Amino acid sequence: MKLSNEIKHIFNAISQTKVGYIPRDGQLIMSNQIANMLEQRESKVITIEGGTGCGKSLGYLIPTIQKMLQHNQNSTEQLSVVIATANVALQQQLIHSELPILEKAGLNFNVALAAGRGRYFCLSNAIKSLENTNFDTRETQLIEELIVKQGNENWDGLKDNLIDDNPILEQTWPKVSAQNVQCKKCPNHDNCPLIKARKAIDKANVIVANHALVWSDLTENRILPAPDKTIYVFDECHHIPKSFRDSLHKSLKLSSFAKLFEKDASDTTSIITSVVNMDEATPYISANEISLLMTNMKDGLRTLKNYAVFMIQQQQTINQSELVNVQFLEQDIDIQIRFEIDQRITPTIAQIIHHLESAIRWLNQQKKLSEQVKKELLKAMSLLRSMQQAYDTFVMLTQVDSTTPIAKWIANKSTHTIDPIFNSVYIETGHFLKENLFDKSHATILTSATLRTLGTFDRYLTQVGLTFKNTQLLCIQSPFNYKDNAILNITNSMPIPNLQNEKEHTESIVKKIKTDFKHHLGGLLLFSSKRQMSAFIEWLGDDILNHCKLQYTDSRQNLIARHKQDIDQGKKSLLIGCQSLSEGLDLPGEYLTYVGIAKIPFGDISSPIDNAEAFYCRKNNGNPFKDIMLPDACSRLIQSTGRLIRTMECKGSLAIYDSRLVNKQYGQLLLNTLPSYRVQVS
Repeated sequence: MKLSNEIKHIFNAISQTKVGYIPRDGQLIMSNQIANMLEQRESKVITIEGGTGCGKSLGYLIPTIQKMLQHNQNSTEQLSVVIATANVALQQQLIHSELPILEKAGLNFNVALAAGRGRYFCLSNAIKSLENTNFDTRETQLIEELIVKQGNENWDGLKDNLIDDNPILEQTWPKVSAQNVQCKKCPNHDNCPLIKARKAIDKANVIVANHALVWSDLTENRILPAPDKTIYVFDECHHIPKSFRDSLHKSLKLSSFAKLFEKDASDTTSIITSVVNMDEATPYISANEISLLMTNMKDGLRTLKNYAVFMIQQQQTINQSELVNVQFLEQDIDIQIRFEIDQRITPTIAQIIHHLESAIRWLNQQKKLSEQVKKELLKAMSLLRSMQQAYDTFVMLTQVDSTTPIAKWIANKSTHTIDPIFNSVYIETGHFLKENLFDKSHATILTSATLRTLGTFDRYLTQVGLTFKNTQLLCIQSPFNYKDNAILNITNSMPIPNLQNEKEHTESIVKKIKTDFKHHLGGLLLFSSKRQMSAFIEWLGDDILNHCKLQYTDSRQNLIARHKQDIDQGKKSLLIGCQSLSEGLDLPGEYLTYVGIAKIPFGDISSPIDNAEAFYCRKNNGNPFKDIMLPDACSRLIQSTGRLIRTMECKGSLAIYDSRLVNKQYGQLLLNTLPSYRVQVS
């Protein structure tokens, strides 16, 4: 493999400045391929599956930063590199570990972290919070400590850099964090951590962010450089399909929607009444008429609420549960209801705005339009347009576009009352990514340890809007010796883990865990549903339960810290949770030598999004199990089993308590896609 002189020079420099560093084959291959892509420009996107341990971070940092700096030396149009990750831990690793290695090797660049507003401390909000007499002493004391830390410049105001294990930090933070308001008017503007961070971004040419901030910036903000002047790197890019879809999720709580209308309607009526009382009445506005029109809108909302409550009550009866979703597939909310609401709301708002515009023109012609009256009428129009915007959001949430697959549903998340929430999310988001990211960017690098499912990139490329023609593909194998260091145990006599057998299947896991975890200190047991996890914990004996760290009982950070502390003290510790607990979990060596997986992690087809995706798959003559459920389960299974071997020295055992892996044809397909563990069927 021929490396460019520049790339070769950087690797040599790192070898001289970092003790014991030897470039890994995977890093060299990855760097070479990315450098060629950026140089030759035959494709703007490269998709790389890099197995755990191949050294992905340096593999993409070296060529992207080197090529960016080289371009900027020879061009007036300056490029930046934006590295987006899925979690804070990797951001911290890049900023405090990986990027300094490149700086020591002689690369000259400016780094900044782009974090969301909510991760920064706001002095003004903290001071306002201290005025709240409802806080307990601990909360007040914590806020005072944060104010002192930020004032003494011992802390940059970023939550991630706060060395504080205060148990009430999480509940207090929202009250002292920066909010989406007009910061320029703030008296603490010049010393604001958020403003300082934004200024640092403007000066940087290497920016570290998370996926969500990039999505937000593409559609709304402009914190980051323009896409055509950016080389994007998406690490952990297997999260992109879900995280980008989540960024397009729209929801509207009916009670909040009604309150907004109520307030804006009341304010508008008050303004118009005050204008009429100024003896500035016109032939176009009447307080009584406005009041009548507002009543029409309220009646429309009442009709909508009655309909939504009725639909939820029906679903509650069917599900025998208060927490339900009412889904709409290729049909609007009842046509008659929608027509009635439309007739009451949209024409009403349009009619009032028309009256106000006519009034302004008439008053102006009559030379009666004072600045105060004009200001009040324009304010009323602004309120009405705000109401129209909110209503347009509602229309989008309840009207099905037959040309675009969309999941739409009414949810009720309260056990005390019925408070309908309208939801909408696009099922197919690939075309959005292609149009707004891949087509516009200078270049994009996608990389993760798990991108192929069932041996191909097909499912992933479809989800992100790419094809084999518009992206280069690269697979780099993990250097780990899975065959000698890990054994995968499968019990073929376990009850099939379907809903009918869930009790028997859970009881079987309770029995198996006693022997499977017996000779291990650190373990991880993963369930596909919170329901089965809860049942397992209920039936587990105290002899093991006393060693368990349970998801949902503490923050993820605290669970992992307690787990590692116990292992360091020679005590046993078993982490128990659902799929989300395993994502990004890095516990090498003795911290994790056993990983148990309750069953093949198929998705929940009953969820509105998964249900809608299956519906549109069938509509296009597809097979939801083959095209969606199996590939996605494959990806989750690879991710979960991948928690065990994290370094060359790691050893341990895996157990998957699902007999379908050996008794079903698709089970063998799944086994074939896993790393080359020694498989033992008992």
